[in-house]
Parts: sequence; structure tokens; C-alpha cells
Amino acid sequence: MESSELRVAYDSNVPVGADMAFRADRLSAPAAAHWILCVESDRPAVRLTSVAPAPAGYVLDGDGVLGLIFPAAVRSVRLDVAASEIGISEWRFWVDDGHLGPQPHNVVGA
Repeated sequence: MESSELRVAYDSNVPVGADMAFRADRLSAPAAAHWILCVESDRPAVRLTSVAPAPAGYVLDGDGVLGLIFPAAVRSVRLDVAASEIGISEWRFWVDDGHLGPQPHNVVGA
């Protein structure tokens, strides 16, 4: 999947019990000192086993959208997700650029 801001690559054939790996490459220059990689899935529960590089923090909205906050210098992110269930999952990735303003109260590690 690719947009003007983001390209996401993944292996659609994941062995049962293995992690599913996503690579998100930022294609456009961030408009602020930080940007947010937003991730949403139709899975009822998602466990990230690793994110590299480590985000500066995160936000989780009421709809279950996870926003990983990265400094502007970060342009490529790898996310590993525990794939413990058999079946097809739907994922959405997008960029939320420059909307941080004051740090939200539920940001950690920032």
C-alpha cells in the first residue's frame, strides 16, 4: 500500500505463531518536529512485539487507533505484531502530521 505520504510493505504469508512484520516508509517531509504513524486493525486485540526505532511516545484514541510518535528525522519504521490467530486481518496506516501541539496527557516516553 502506498500514498503520497507513506509506503507500507509486509509479507502476507505469515506462519502460525510467527510475528507479522510491517515496514512503513515516510515519503513526505514532516511539517513539524514530530509526526504520528497511525495504525488501525480489525483484529480485536493487537500485541506489538517490537517497534524500531523506538517511538518518542504514543497516543491511543477512543476508537482504538494507535498513534506512534516519531521525531521528524525518522523516516522508516518497522513494526512486529504477534500473529497468534489464524485468518485474514485488515490494517490501515496513515500519517497524522503536525497536530500534536502541546503533548497530550496520554503520551508516554515523550
